[in-house]
Amino acid sequence: MKKMIAGILAGILVLTLMACGQTGGKTEEPADETVETEAEVTPDGEEHPVDDTFVGDWTSAEELAITDEIMGLFKIATDGLTGMNYRPLACLETQVVAGTNYRLLCGLAPVSQKAVETYALVTLYADPEGGAQFTVVRNSDAPVEVINSDEPMTGGWAAPETMEMTQEAAEALAKAAQAQEGASYQPVALLATQLVSGTNYSILCMTSSDDPDREFDYVILHVYQDLDGNAEITDTFTFAETE
Repeated sequence: MKKMIAGILAGILVLTLMACGQTGGKTEEPADETVETEAEVTPDGEEHPVDDTFVGDWTSAEELAITDEIMGLFKIATDGLTGMNYRPLACLETQVVAGTNYRLLCGLAPVSQKAVETYALVTLYADPEGGAQFTVVRNSDAPVEVINSDEPMTGGWAAPETMEMTQEAAEALAKAAQAQEGASYQPVALLATQLVSGTNYSILCMTSSDDPDREFDYVILHVYQDLDGNAEITDTFTFAETE
């Protein structure tokens, strides 16, 4: 009887060993899953994963004034640049990327005693390490021919104390835009005024864009309002990327 029980136990042991040999004595682990994510290449040349907190849309700046932080970044970006003088005038938009993009309105002029300063749109990229560089520069033919004065003289363009739109300038633009079929303008900043027989206004505006990559674009309009309150757009200046 004992021999029979021993034989049965031996047989069970053999079957168990055979089963282990077929599976290698190991439990199969599930394969690792690799999830591919999109990445964005930022101006530093590196790829960074894209998520809702990483990349944002362009948003209007809380204030047009150039802050000390932006001025510090601007000085870093212009350090070593030759041939052109850049002067930051207003911060228009910001965008969160791997760092921050700033869209700035600047004065731009070649390094020359007789050079005419014109308005330009500059995209300033600030990386997380504190570096900064210009990534896009779009110039215009709109001259920056203003004097800083609280009491502008007749015939001369004068910069306002702030670039915030005044009610008078907004009303003049609205009247002038009525005659522009198919065009709409949203005022952004009052750049300058000129007292003549009436008033000229230099106004930075947003308008619809023909570029499929942009829903809107910036233009500078010169608006003339006569003494009777009639208004018209006398000049339109667009921005184009410099080569």
